[in-house]
Amino acid sequence: MNKIKKLELIQTINRSANYLAKMIKTNGSYIYRINMNSKIKLKKSYNLLRHAGSIYSLCQYNELYPSSDLEKKISNSGNFLRYNHLSPLPKGYDKLAIWSTSANKDDKVKVEAKLGGSGLALVAFTYINKFFTDFISISELRKIGRFIVHMQKDDGSFFSKYIPEEGGKQDSWTSLYYPGEAALGQLMLFEIDSDDTWFNSANAALSYLALSRQNQVDVPADHWALLATEKLIEINNKNKIKFPTKKFTDHAIQICNKIISEQIVYHNKKEFIGGFVNDGRITPTATRLEGLIATASYIPENHDFSKNLLNSINLGISFLINAQIKKGEYTGAFPCAISKKLPLDDFKNKIFNRRATEIRIDYIQHALSALMQYLKQNFTTNELS
Repeated sequence: MNKIKKLELIQTINRSANYLAKMIKTNGSYIYRINMNSKIKLKKSYNLLRHAGSIYSLCQYNELYPSSDLEKKISNSGNFLRYNHLSPLPKGYDKLAIWSTSANKDDKVKVEAKLGGSGLALVAFTYINKFFTDFISISELRKIGRFIVHMQKDDGSFFSKYIPEEGGKQDSWTSLYYPGEAALGQLMLFEIDSDDTWFNSANAALSYLALSRQNQVDVPADHWALLATEKLIEINNKNKIKFPTKKFTDHAIQICNKIISEQIVYHNKKEFIGGFVNDGRITPTATRLEGLIATASYIPENHDFSKNLLNSINLGISFLINAQIKKGEYTGAFPCAISKKLPLDDFKNKIFNRRATEIRIDYIQHALSALMQYLKQNFTTNELS
């Protein structure tokens, strides 16, 4: 079992949090992405889900190391999302959603509200309210919760988008992560507003995912569902809500087993060891670690699965620590990949290599969240030396 030095872990966390906070501009938006290779020109783009996710990780950091300066930056970032993108549905003023725009084939702009955007906004806003109790009213948070309920089907699954010009709810395209993001948001709302509507919505969403994947071998690495499951079980234990949790833990273990089976434990390049994808990308490892660590929080140490889980987590955390940029202008950041692909004259490799040196806010956010989860869990005294 790899031993993670606590001081090294904390230093890694501090570097990433400082870099991510530095990316917040005066208007509250982020410097969304850059490329360390100045010759590579980037198209303008911005993803509100990743904006909300970055707020989430900085809130987690501020819980560990409170700072009034960071709190102001977090609030500013939250206000950017709230005042520029949070609006009611047409003819539905009791529901609020995060609205974004996208280009269609005719290069026209259509307005749409993504389920995941509102789910992660709910996560971000409820977290900010821990530091600024008057940041957003409970009434507004409930309206976001109502939008998520509005997007939910009878079986617990969801419509992924709401596009007014196409009639409203749309499920012609679906996202793997939106249901877990929505469920986590609903559960965090339930923690501050004990309306069973929010808990029941999350319960139905996670139940649908668990039952629809039952007995499947090739299950997706749905880390947001694992994070939401951790929160659901935490609430269940805290409030002594009597409902069966086995289907949720079985679902979590099912996903984790699949993730662990794909981990790189032997490689001729040691920097690849601990990762979960063979091309050296960092964020797929970070997100999987978020899910594994969330699951480890409630799996008993004497469980047959526990040892494999902890070994995998330790190996993955070592990978992340080694992958971080520790010197120079980009100190604290995580690039897209730990190395470029060979041979360099291969067309697909050239495309990959252009992105290998890219830094995006979600690359940092997911790694930072995983590292902080690991620190907070402190599984046993032996893991942090």
